[in-house]
Amino acid sequence: MNMSIDAHFLQVNQNMPTLHSDHVYANTKYNNNQQSDEVDRFLISQNEKLRLLLQEQRRTILKKVEYDVFHILRQKDEQIAQATKKRMELEQFLTRLETENQSWRRAAHENEAMVLSLNNALESIKEIRALVVEDVESCCDQETTGLNMICKCCHSRMSSFMFLPCRHLCSCKACEPSLQACPVCLMPKRSTIETLFL
Repeated sequence: MNMSIDAHFLQVNQNMPTLHSDHVYANTKYNNNQQSDEVDRFLISQNEKLRLLLQEQRRTILKKVEYDVFHILRQKDEQIAQATKKRMELEQFLTRLETENQSWRRAAHENEAMVLSLNNALESIKEIRALVVEDVESCCDQETTGLNMICKCCHSRMSSFMFLPCRHLCSCKACEPSLQACPVCLMPKRSTIETLFL
């Protein structure tokens, strides 16, 4: 009997290391699983923190970019407004210049027309004066004396009308309307010019 108890203890002791190692293995496996779960939870937690941090940084960067873009756009809007104002001022200035240019051109044309008219009038006066002077100086190729200046019609008043086209100064103001021809050369009268002597 003693032999069988010893044998039994011996057998139990031989089986004991197997039970003990199974238990250690199970504990180690459990610990490993638990550590693996903790590592996974830690990694998930860190990933979440990293994701939130990146999200916050992204929001901050976007806000800064938005602020910079808004600032740049506002500056560009101000520049566009200034350029538009300057363009309108230049257009108004150009319109004023065009109006002034047109009025100066109109004034220049009016002055040219006036100068031309005055030149024509002056030439006409010069021609008439030359005719009068020529007739006064040589009326019928005679010397201009008091006797030659007497009206050839009434022979009592001074001659003051020149007959054209012959240019004889030979009639007074009273006789001129009744004469149809020059009393000197009998050339038909086309017109007369009244002359005044000082």
